[in-house]
Amino acid sequence: MPGSRTPAPGGPPQAATPPGAAAPGRSAWRWLAWGALVLLLVLATALAGSTLWAWRHPATLPWLLAHVPGLQAQGVQGSLASGQLQIDQLDWQLPAGAGRLRLWQLQIDGAGLVLWPRPGAQALLRLGRVQAARAQYDSPPPSGQPLQAPASLQLPIDLVLSRLAIDTLQVDAQPLLRGLQASLALGADGGRLHRVDSLQGVLETGTAAAPAPVQVSGQWQIGTAAPLAMQGRLQAQRLAAPAWQATLSGQGPLAAWQADLQLRGDAPATGTAPRVQAQATVQPFAAWPLGKLRLQTDALDLATLSPRLPQTRLAGRADLQTQGLARPAALTATLDNALPGAWDAGRLPLRQLQLQASGRPDQTDRLTLDRFHLQLGDAAGTAGRISGQGQWLGATLALQLQIDQLLPARLHRSAAPLRLSGPLAVQAKGLPTANGAASAPTVAVDGTLSGQWADGGGAPVQLRLVAEASASHLLLTQAEARAGGALARLSGQARADAGGWRLQGQATLADFDPRPWWRGPEGSAWRRGPHRLQGEASANLLWRPALAARAGDLAIDRLLAALDGTAQLRLAD
Repeated sequence: MPGSRTPAPGGPPQAATPPGAAAPGRSAWRWLAWGALVLLLVLATALAGSTLWAWRHPATLPWLLAHVPGLQAQGVQGSLASGQLQIDQLDWQLPAGAGRLRLWQLQIDGAGLVLWPRPGAQALLRLGRVQAARAQYDSPPPSGQPLQAPASLQLPIDLVLSRLAIDTLQVDAQPLLRGLQASLALGADGGRLHRVDSLQGVLETGTAAAPAPVQVSGQWQIGTAAPLAMQGRLQAQRLAAPAWQATLSGQGPLAAWQADLQLRGDAPATGTAPRVQAQATVQPFAAWPLGKLRLQTDALDLATLSPRLPQTRLAGRADLQTQGLARPAALTATLDNALPGAWDAGRLPLRQLQLQASGRPDQTDRLTLDRFHLQLGDAAGTAGRISGQGQWLGATLALQLQIDQLLPARLHRSAAPLRLSGPLAVQAKGLPTANGAASAPTVAVDGTLSGQWADGGGAPVQLRLVAEASASHLLLTQAEARAGGALARLSGQARADAGGWRLQGQATLADFDPRPWWRGPEGSAWRRGPHRLQGEASANLLWRPALAARAGDLAIDRLLAALDGTAQLRLAD
């Protein structure tokens, strides 16, 4: 008859689906919720209709597995009653388009079955050891729709698995997980909990040339009835440099649970271990899954992350408040540096950063910098302020900055003791977007800084700059430095050309003294001065640095070998 199914040979007829049975979509979500462990539920559910028959007769289990929709099993040997079951390969297209799960060399050792162990449970299946040589899960294409929250995770069969062991687990293109081990209890505490304990494995991160495995461990549990309360803890540790340890704790209802992440690096020989803490509200079934986020760091030394970075002692906090996918989100951040100093002394000349930004999560190509404020300085005190606002729209970032009382000598000890203020506009184009990588990033600046010597003496000074640069060109529309009546002016361009750079430009010096702009080494003729340089220069050159390696040991020989073209220079002091 249409819709009927032939019973197993010698077995009981198949029971009809009772009225009020769970909808297919709800059952499918339950399988997906347990990911790689879903196969165990398949075996248990397959036994629900013909439990004793499948338990005792080896020929019946392959027949039952063949009738599970989307499931293919090869090389089924043994039975659960015999205490040993082997399956060479399982391939399951999960219900409701939830993806594909495959297992190789599956072996189950030690089994016990108890019928009707508690009200609401048809059976309790105890398994001693379940092992697979390999497991692979391939997720389906994104549907564009948020997940639907389940009303219940209660199952008709309880399962106790003393030990699960999977040699290698691959999820999509994520790093391989080796040596996965865990114990599992579905329907624990009288059916009120699903629990995973003694979870451990090694995540293969890094590259073949520089492997950086991460050891993971932990335990997690979730309630089977609303509100599906969760509680758990996961640890991760990376031993390769830069080494770190992380702990993720979670608790609360599944629809809006609280996550706490602690990340800590190794302490240097002299210094404090870097530490970052994050707290977030996770809403996995909402269109925008992040309710709120707080980041905190304490005594973070950037030099511990890379020897190229300056020494710092950063303490900061960032708060992100969101209200949904299509509603504005607000970010506020404050960062304090308790170890400021000059850049050439291996420090970061920043004392404090304050930032406010806003945007909508569904408009990833738009971000407004409502306000930001940089307090520069060193250990002796402040060295000026940079404040402003800006907007990131598509591939373009535009910033409008105001520089106040900037002391360059506090930022770099070779800079002259000036005090400068003025506006500066910065625009970056070709930046990466959510829909694609960067094209050819270009940065343009337009600014005028005016001031005088830091002690209040000397002639007034002014710096004017209009320029544009990318990886393949530099355009100086206007670059001027003035100190009283003294002037230095430069304009020109440089662009990549024929294995080198084509340089074209003009320069003018009139009564120019470079000391207000760059003091030079202590005790040098440059520092002693005074200077009143007069000169003009023009050039149209092709610079090919690869040719310099073929020249002699003298720097002038290498320079001349790399240059080709014409240049004129007139200079007097």
